[in-house]
Amino acid sequence: MELLQRAFDLDRRDSMSFHNYLNVLAEVADEEEIDEVCLQAIEAGNVAAMFELGVRLDERDEPEEAVPHLRRAADNGHAEARSYLAAVLREVGAQVPD
Repeated sequence: MELLQRAFDLDRRDSMSFHNYLNVLAEVADEEEIDEVCLQAIEAGNVAAMFELGVRLDERDEPEEAVPHLRRAADNGHAEARSYLAAVLREVGAQVPD
């Protein structure tokens, strides 16, 4: 785990190191710690982390908190975030952009 954390810390924008580290954390860390890793990656501009945190928030029944992260990922070209965002917006009754 330490090596994965080091790889993540070297380049928090790298989606591969983010996902590898997150997969290990999911087995040993609590929600708050995982969210913090997502936020660190988001601060570095990691689009995959934007999507991941948005999905995590939506799955915890916090769709209003999920929308900004999903929108930012979608605006940065994350295709899956676009469709997921549309579904969440419909869920909360907001207007879905074209």
